[in-house]
Amino acid sequence: MPAGTAGFSRGFRAARGEFLTWTSVDNRLAPDFLEEMVSCLRRRPDWDMVYANLDIIGEDGRPLIQSPWYRDYQRPPGSEHIHLPEDPSELNVWPNNYVGGAFLYRDRVAWLIGDYSSLRFTTEDYDYWMRVNALLNLRHADFLKPVYEYRFHRQSLTHRDEELRITEGRKFLMVFDDFRRNFSLGPVTWIVETDSSGDSGSELSRQLGQQIQGAGHNLLPKMAFSPESLPRLWFPSVSVRITEHPGTDGSPPPGFPGNTLKVLLTTRVGDLPAAMNAEWDLCLAVRPHGPLPRLERPYQGWLGVDDIRQVFTAVDIRVRSQQLAAIEAEIAQAAKPSPLKLTVIICTHRRSRSLPKAIESAARQTLPLEDYEVLVVNNDPAENYPETIVEEMRRNWFRIFPEHIRLIRCLTPGLSHARNAGISEARGGIITFFDDDAIALPDCLEKVLQAFEQ
Repeated sequence: MPAGTAGFSRGFRAARGEFLTWTSVDNRLAPDFLEEMVSCLRRRPDWDMVYANLDIIGEDGRPLIQSPWYRDYQRPPGSEHIHLPEDPSELNVWPNNYVGGAFLYRDRVAWLIGDYSSLRFTTEDYDYWMRVNALLNLRHADFLKPVYEYRFHRQSLTHRDEELRITEGRKFLMVFDDFRRNFSLGPVTWIVETDSSGDSGSELSRQLGQQIQGAGHNLLPKMAFSPESLPRLWFPSVSVRITEHPGTDGSPPPGFPGNTLKVLLTTRVGDLPAAMNAEWDLCLAVRPHGPLPRLERPYQGWLGVDDIRQVFTAVDIRVRSQQLAAIEAEIAQAAKPSPLKLTVIICTHRRSRSLPKAIESAARQTLPLEDYEVLVVNNDPAENYPETIVEEMRRNWFRIFPEHIRLIRCLTPGLSHARNAGISEARGGIITFFDDDAIALPDCLEKVLQAFEQ
C-alpha cells in the first residue's frame, strides 16, 4: 500500500472487512492480536473503536527496558510493558496521542468519519482518533495484556519527533479540533421527502422528523430551501429520500448544492440493488435481513441501521465530517488577494420596515461602490420580504455593480450564526457590520478603510 495518508485512505476505501486496522512495517502484532481485538468489539456492540496495551522493543527486536518513552505508563516501572490510559476523555484536550499502535475499529467508522486527512502529515493518526472520539465511541480494550510490539529505531517517527516537529504540530491540531467540536454542536438543516406509497415510509419520515427537531436541528420543506443564497461551507445540509423501492436508475432530487449530503433511506425487506446512482452519497437500509451488497462507490452503501435513532446519528456524523473536511481543505489553501476592499454585512431578522434605509445608507457612501459590497443576511427562514428589498435596492442603487449586493439566507437562528454566514461569503479584505435598523453616515466606510490603512 502506498505510504502516507493517501495509502491509508485508498486501502480502507477498497476494504471489505467488518473490522479495520493498519500497522507499520517495523512493528509486530502479537499472534492473538486480531482474535483478542475482534472478540472485544463483539462483546461490546456499542463500541466503535478500541485500543489496547503494547510492549516496546528496540531495533534488535528485544524488549526495551528503562526507556524514557511513556515512563509513567510502564507497568511495572522500567519494563517494556505499556499500560495506556483507560479513559479516552482527555484525548482531545491535551496533546497526547496515547491510542498507540494497537487498535481496531468497525468499518462503519470509515463510512461515517471518512478518509484520513492528507493535510496532517505525522499527525494524521492522532487527528483520526480525535475525530472518532468526538463523534463515536472510542474505548480502551476490556483486557489488559499487551497485544502489540512497537519498535524504536533511528528512523521511526517517534525517534524523529523533534526533527519532524510532530509534538509541535499537535498544538495546531488541538486548535483546529477545538473549532471542529464547536462546529459539531451547531444544527444541521434537513429536507426529508418520501415517495413511499405505504405507511412505513410516512411513519419513518415522522419519526425522523421528531429526531431532527428534538436535537434542535432545522427541518424544512423542499420549497423553503434556496441553495443559491445559502452559505457555501459553514452550514451543513442533508437531503433524505425515503423509499420502499430503490432503483438503480433513481437519482437524488435536483436543486441541491454539491455540498448537501444526499441520502437514500429504504425500508425494503427483500434484496437490495448491487448498484445505485453515483450521485447518492449514502444509502441506508433499515432493519436489513442478511448481508448487504457493497456498492461500487466507496462509502456509498449499503449500510444497515437498526432504527430511526441510528439513521439520525449516522447521517449527522457523515454530514459533519464531510463539511469539516471541506472547511479544512479551504483553510489549507494559499491566501488569495481579496477582489474587493471592503464588505458590509447587514444581518436582519423581521426588520423589513427599517432594512431598506439601512441598505440605502450603505449604498450612498463616499467610498466608490466598485470598492465594496453589501451582504444582507436574512436570519428568518419564514420571511421572504428581504429578498424583495434586496432586488429593489439592486435596481435603484447597484445598477452598475449588481453583483455588489447579495442576499444570504442563514437558516440557523441567532445573530452569531448570521454573522458567521456573512463572513463565510464575504469577498472584501475588510469586513464591517451595519445594524438593520441603523443609518450609517456617508463617510463611514471611507473612515473605516482609512483606519486600516493607517
